[in-house]
Amino acid sequence: MTSVNRQILLILLAVLLVVKFAIVPWAEWQDEQHAELLTKAKKLQRSESLLLVRDEVRTQAEASEQQWQAALERFPQTADAQTIRLEMMQQIQQELAALQVKVNLFDWLAEEDLQVEGLKRASINLTLEGTLPNLTLAHLKLESGFPNMVVKQLRSAGATTLNTEVDVQLNLLLHVYFKLEPAA
Repeated sequence: MTSVNRQILLILLAVLLVVKFAIVPWAEWQDEQHAELLTKAKKLQRSESLLLVRDEVRTQAEASEQQWQAALERFPQTADAQTIRLEMMQQIQQELAALQVKVNLFDWLAEEDLQVEGLKRASINLTLEGTLPNLTLAHLKLESGFPNMVVKQLRSAGATTLNTEVDVQLNLLLHVYFKLEPAA
C-alpha cells in the first residue's frame, strides 16, 4: 500500500468513526427530541381542547342549575302539607264551581318525599259530577290551570250516552307536587 492510499484510508476511517460515534448518536438524540416534542405538542393540544370543553361544560352546568332553580320555583311552597291541602281543595272547588261541576270527593291519599330539595308529591282522589261537556272543560282546567298537578288516572261513571243533560261522575287520581319551606 502506498502512503497516499494509506492516508486516504486513514481519512476515510476517521470520517467513518466520526459518523459512527458522533453523527449517528447526535441524529438519534435529535430523533428522540423530535418524538418527545411531538408528544408534548399533542398533550398540549389535548389540554387546550379540554380547557375549552371545561369552560363550555361549566357554562352548561351553570345554565342547567339556573333552569333547575327556576323549575323548583314554579312549585307552590308551603310551611306544611295541611296548608297546601286546604288551598288546593279551595282552588279546585272555586275553579270547577264556575264550570257548574260539583266536587263530590277530595281525598288526600298519600304524600311522599321525592329526595329533591324538599319537593313532595301527594296523591289525590277526586270525584267530580256534572254534564259531560262541563266535565271535559273541568278536566282541561285542571290540566292547564294547575301546572303542579298531573292527572294519573281518569275514569267516568254513568256515561252510557253522549247526552249533555245527564250528570256523569268523573273519578280522577291526581299527583300534586309542592315544596316544603325549609325549617328555620
